[in-house]
Amino acid sequence: MSSRRVPDRHESDITNQTILGKTFASLSDLSPVFGMSGAIALIGATIIYLWAPDLRTFTGPVLYLGLALLGLAGIGSFRTVLSTITGRKGRYGANTIIMIVLFLALTVLLYLIVAIQEFRFDTTATKQFTLSKQTVNALADLEEEIEAIAFFVPTDQLQQQLKYQTETLLYEFAQTSDKFSFRFVDPELDPSTARRYEVTEFGTVVLENKDTGRRHQILTPPVTEQDFTSGLFVVTGEMQKVVYFLIGHGERIPTDIISDQDIGLAARGLISDNYRVDTLNLFKEGKVPEDAAVLIAAGPSRGFLTRGTNEEELLKEYLEMGGNMLVLADPDIPRDWRRLLHPWGVALLSTVEIPVEVDATDNLWNRSAARAFPAPGMVVDQGSSVTGSPRTPILEPTSYNRNPEEFGNTYPRENPVSITNNLDVTFYPNAVGITSSLPPDLIPPTMKVIPLALTSFDSWITAREEDNSFDPTLDRRGPVAISVAVQSYGPIPGELNAENTPREIPVSETPTRIVVFGDVDFASNRWFDAFSNRDFLLNSINWLTGDYDLISIRPKTTVFRELVTNKEEFQFIRYSSLFLLPTTILILGTIVWWRRH
Repeated sequence: MSSRRVPDRHESDITNQTILGKTFASLSDLSPVFGMSGAIALIGATIIYLWAPDLRTFTGPVLYLGLALLGLAGIGSFRTVLSTITGRKGRYGANTIIMIVLFLALTVLLYLIVAIQEFRFDTTATKQFTLSKQTVNALADLEEEIEAIAFFVPTDQLQQQLKYQTETLLYEFAQTSDKFSFRFVDPELDPSTARRYEVTEFGTVVLENKDTGRRHQILTPPVTEQDFTSGLFVVTGEMQKVVYFLIGHGERIPTDIISDQDIGLAARGLISDNYRVDTLNLFKEGKVPEDAAVLIAAGPSRGFLTRGTNEEELLKEYLEMGGNMLVLADPDIPRDWRRLLHPWGVALLSTVEIPVEVDATDNLWNRSAARAFPAPGMVVDQGSSVTGSPRTPILEPTSYNRNPEEFGNTYPRENPVSITNNLDVTFYPNAVGITSSLPPDLIPPTMKVIPLALTSFDSWITAREEDNSFDPTLDRRGPVAISVAVQSYGPIPGELNAENTPREIPVSETPTRIVVFGDVDFASNRWFDAFSNRDFLLNSINWLTGDYDLISIRPKTTVFRELVTNKEEFQFIRYSSLFLLPTTILILGTIVWWRRH
């Protein structure tokens, strides 16, 4: 009978130690592999979380795997790690690690403070991510709950950019008012909600008043603040003033935002200021609507129609009853429009000399007409104009009229010079000059004609097409006004009617207001958002309607920013780039060489 020897406890401990030693040795040999694999797993988990949102469900397993591999690498290299930590270099390393951990802790703490306090800064030059004052005021005045429901398909690449722009804008709205909220709906996954809100196109945003149920749809693109602000006024039921663009005389089109020549962006700017914009064909309608706050004639190139509906008489009656009008003139503006303006003290500058006998008559209307009827000349400004284009005058901050005494200080908010407050550079391609249709001492006391902006002293009016040199026998020396504002309780008296007797003019309790610009191109889609062109135009309309609080610098839309210089600035840039830097280097090199020798 054979017997089997049972190992005692001491031998078992030795065996276990041998197995652990071999295992530990194996881990030590594989620790570099485990460490590298763990680091790769952690990096992969970070990449998946940040740049592959569709795979984020795998982030956790990959992260835990990486930590486990790093743990195995640490166990395998335990002795090396221990000797490194307890040695002199280890103590220095521990100090470094402690400093890094403290720095990271402070960074995380600062991040949490900022996240809680929500500090936001707009670093763009045009403040394109800052809501305008008008929008902020509208959101601050909300008394009802407004919700925006945006219908976008997140998997559609064409809609992803639109969704991002919409979310950014709606987030700004929600941060400004706790009465405003928004959510996104995928119309493909939730078609019932899309049907309930009557959405038929992707990229639609519905603004809904939760109290009244009133809704307003906004179709993107484009994603613009003015569309959403206007929608706010619609769903809250706030009354909007109506601005009419006259059509039928070759005016620029207010509905086209694509063509460089049209003025669709200007119309959008008015919508941003909470105006309702519409077009008006006087020949078709036969009257000026009673809700017209302002009429705009943007570069008319044809005269009035008089057969059937006398358009000129309709406009005369509208102005005499206290109406407001903005005229953007071109060099070829027809005689009919010049005849409409001159009884209100406005004439476009011409080089034609007025006959002495006409200018000496006692009839003020005839004297005014003598200045208004000749065809206007073009402005040439050699002192301040776009480089290479002296017929595109540049107006700088010192070019604007900011003297309130010309209008009187009784009502400073109503003063037309407030239009030019805070304006920067503006420019006017192929402009005409504007003047008063009567000498200052003959203007009736009930009428104020105020120039808003003047060209430089080295400017003049010319009737010649190509020659930009001054000829004292043919040209009229400046400076000349590019824009004027008029406030009057009646036109210049003296016009005769068909019976050759003075025409009776109704007395208006409300003053008539007119602003005339000697250019329409500055308000075109091409140049509307350049420098302060936008603000000058919209401020003028705000003054015409009496919305003085809106006369302010508005955030600009995203535009291509060009450097526009006059002749002197261009020459400085040219020669300083050619000679200034090389000369500076040469002087500094000479100084260094001299000191060393």
